Amino acid sequence: MKKTIFFDIDGVLYSSGEILPGAVEAFNSVQNKFNAVLLSNSVRKTKQEYCKQFLSDGFKVDVSQFCSVLDSAKRFLSGEAKDKKVCFFCREKVKKEFEKEGFSFVELQECDMVLLAFYPDMTWNNMNKVFQAVFLGAELVLIEGDKWGLAENGKVLGPGSIAGMIDNVCGCGFRVIGKPSKQFFENALKQFNAKPGHSVMVGDNYAVDIVGAANVGMKTIFVRSDVPQTFFGNPPSATVESAAEIKKVAEKMFVK
Repeated sequence: MKKTIFFDIDGVLYSSGEILPGAVEAFNSVQNKFNAVLLSNSVRKTKQEYCKQFLSDGFKVDVSQFCSVLDSAKRFLSGEAKDKKVCFFCREKVKKEFEKEGFSFVELQECDMVLLAFYPDMTWNNMNKVFQAVFLGAELVLIEGDKWGLAENGKVLGPGSIAGMIDNVCGCGFRVIGKPSKQFFENALKQFNAKPGHSVMVGDNYAVDIVGAANVGMKTIFVRSDVPQTFFGNPPSATVESAAEIKKVAEKMFVK
């Protein structure tokens, strides 16, 4: 059975929109021995937009190799949240994509669920309105649980940080649809017919990529970045300095 490598995109292959050194060669070369999947926890681009960019940058890839958190969000909204009145905080183009597929949303004061995605233009006023809605009983759900992310102007707070602040005040709790939730990784494995023990997650965010994948039994490769991170619980299966080392390290993982 051919093994599968799941690649995080930002921080492993790209950084602030720029291709990291050796990333194209590394990704293309692993496909000789592994199934390669691109796992996006971002709502900033659709799978089609990502694929167009990757092809133009020299990656040998097809849109079928992308697994997007947006797919998980759509399954969630059409499933267990189908009877909820949802207010969706996200970029306008993302909301329009959902609306084109028949999803509808309400204003914040009418909702019983707040769905929060990466939203670099989140203002203090909007953040406070989310807090007020949750304080009055609305459920808080995050599409992505990242505590920070990269925007055009540098690093910005992510949904995980905003939800953490709200939870600290009102003790509401929150759930995450995307990484690092167990359900997200289980759905990704199922989508690509991959077994946890025959799969590797490659990521640069320990808490989101490595811990999430390890919780479903996947092997993990941590790519070092310029962001200080503390390992808690189980360490990654392996640590590398760049994407160029991934193929060699992954091959060693599956040597019997």
